[in-house]
Amino acid sequence: MAVSNRELEYRIEMLTGKMALEIKNQPLEPNERNKKVWSLQEPDRLVKGLSFFDPSSIGIKEVSTHEYYTDPIRMYYCQAVGVVELGNEVPLMYSDGYTIEAEVLGGEVIFPEKAAPALKKPVIEKKRDLSKLIIPNPYNDGRMPYVIELNKIHNQNLGNFIFAPTSCIGPFSLAVILRGYQNIFFDMKNDPLFVHELLDFCCKVVVKFGKALQTVNKVSPTLQEAWSCLPNISPQIFYEFCLPYITRCIEALRHPETGKTGSLFYGWGSSLTKDWKEFLRTLCAMGISGIPISEEEIKGIGGYKKIDLGEFKEITYSRGITLMALIHPSTMLRETPEEIERLVKGWFAKAGKGGGFVISASLPVDAPEKNVKAYLKAIDESKYPVQEKGEE
Repeated sequence: MAVSNRELEYRIEMLTGKMALEIKNQPLEPNERNKKVWSLQEPDRLVKGLSFFDPSSIGIKEVSTHEYYTDPIRMYYCQAVGVVELGNEVPLMYSDGYTIEAEVLGGEVIFPEKAAPALKKPVIEKKRDLSKLIIPNPYNDGRMPYVIELNKIHNQNLGNFIFAPTSCIGPFSLAVILRGYQNIFFDMKNDPLFVHELLDFCCKVVVKFGKALQTVNKVSPTLQEAWSCLPNISPQIFYEFCLPYITRCIEALRHPETGKTGSLFYGWGSSLTKDWKEFLRTLCAMGISGIPISEEEIKGIGGYKKIDLGEFKEITYSRGITLMALIHPSTMLRETPEEIERLVKGWFAKAGKGGGFVISASLPVDAPEKNVKAYLKAIDESKYPVQEKGEE
């Protein structure tokens, strides 16, 4: 039987009330814990960060995948359940990091069940199509208002207790999605001026949407930039076509009230450069407040080289940047609870000292409940001060 939005709004109110009672018994409120992490101070323990991109990942059946990505009330209900029932302390006030902007610019998006939305084909099939595109109005066009409304709902409910980041796509990734991966590589070689023109347009789209998100969120939006990560591109392409435009957006989206910038979701590929430390210092110089590192690079698997987590943290910490270590969805799906617990505690011992460190897990569909519990238990037990160095 379908559940109405009115019923879900009532449930959100009940979950908010339950949260208000529960935090009275906590040694540190989730908001305060997050503030310490992002100001590079040691809180009482690690922050619980669970991301999921389908309702079924946390056992919700009354919200479909399509509704999750199109209806802010139904999406927020899922995030509220994750916070109050599972203990997640970093709910996401966005759902689809890579097609919202392309869709509003004319792209056709499909919504497969139990999978992320996808663009059917590039928007800019011929270069002259760029001149036809108009910078969208975030308050009226496409699903942009959905993201804005999602943040407003959070402010009215769990926003007083829980930090919740919002997000928009970064300029290079938007350019790739609009033009197509193969097409833009051809353009970078044969018509680089067109690519720079496209990237300039993408910056304007990102900044306009990002500023609208700033009006309803206490932090600047995270920029989703997976397409600018190695090995999707070469270091040479990164320096010419990614670095200047991403930096432009980061600075333009510096929060007017706090002076803080957003995070950059650039979590892969540093190990593939000639000198990963030098490359990381370049990323840090872009002015970001947070940056991730993937499990693949911490372990040196999946075609990536191994990076010393402790050394990576030393560089980010020295630049005042919070480091987010990401547990891969396949680990949450297939590993044992004991291995997940060992992973969390080992990373914490290696990189937790001084604060400015988060371990986040992404929950795929069908992740075993015992693995989710193992992650949450390990986070609960990762208490400050850090006692000893751990294993990777």
